[in-house]
Amino acid sequence: MKQNSSIYILSLFPVFNKDIVPNFESFDKEHSSYLYSTLVLNHKELAGKLSETSNIIFGFDKNDEGFLNGNFNSSDEITFIDFSETPVLKNLSEKYFHKFSNNIIIFSNSIGVTSEDLNKVFNLLYMEDEAIVLGKSINQSISFIGFNSFNSNIFGDLELLNLNYDFFLNRISKFEHFVHILDNFMLIKNIDDFKNLYLHLSKKESFAYCSQEIYERFTNLFIEYKDLLK
Repeated sequence: MKQNSSIYILSLFPVFNKDIVPNFESFDKEHSSYLYSTLVLNHKELAGKLSETSNIIFGFDKNDEGFLNGNFNSSDEITFIDFSETPVLKNLSEKYFHKFSNNIIIFSNSIGVTSEDLNKVFNLLYMEDEAIVLGKSINQSISFIGFNSFNSNIFGDLELLNLNYDFFLNRISKFEHFVHILDNFMLIKNIDDFKNLYLHLSKKESFAYCSQEIYERFTNLFIEYKDLLK
């Protein structure tokens, strides 16, 4: 019998390896890594609230191996991915997806997803028919994808980096799936997104998806790059 559900925090590029982490706009590599790792650690906290009912798996670029710097321990399930080889979702399908009835992939550079949102996604996936739940971000990207059946025609060769919401929705529409959309999330890709992050974290609602400790890490970046927030 399959285990019930699994959550994947997926990074599509190096995050912790400061030598090769991609620069975030005008950030230096030190602060780019700090930003991306803070987003990862935020998801780690939120997903951890569901650890008693869901399996949690972290997928990092192979170049991050050996650079996690004490943020994870031996009990965390981590896989390192070579993005130059087999398409990433096909790789994860062969290793993990078939073991679980419901799967949620969360892109690590997103924010705004609460533990309640994740429970809602799993509730929407609990059906016999094939279903997909998309987390639509405010910049027309995708923050997460939930599904109860891995359709290789949809996911097999899917390019995840810079995945556009309209493109992916059109791709899904060619197949008979129940599709549910949750929206108003964020994917942090550029300075405009960084400004939106600053504005959203100033609101009381952000407490649901960002702890005080994580907020303080972001605040360090807002202070460092205050001129970009003007």
